[in-house]
Amino acid sequence: STPRHTLLLPAVLPPSLAGPQAAVVEMPLLGASGALPPNLRGLLLAGALLWGGLAYMADAANGHILATRVGKLLGTNATGLVAITGLLGGVLAALGMLVGSRVREAGS
Repeated sequence: STPRHTLLLPAVLPPSLAGPQAAVVEMPLLGASGALPPNLRGLLLAGALLWGGLAYMADAANGHILATRVGKLLGTNATGLVAITGLLGGVLAALGMLVGSRVREAGS
């Protein structure tokens, strides 16, 4: 038997509203075949372009001062920091969209 990749979502209510009987929802992250959805690469690219673009616009607005200083701390330059921001934003956006899709499917 192959292991199921699941995400456990606790109820997001304060304890006074949820009570001790708050349910935990088990939700498969992968499709029925066990593969990642085919549009995950597109979601990652869209998120990376969005976050990278926003990071670049904010960086350009202040003359690259902050990104240069933070980049020195991390051992990169301003462009590298914008690229790292875009990559992390893309991964998190893709995971957020994937989890949101699975929650919507589980609710219907």
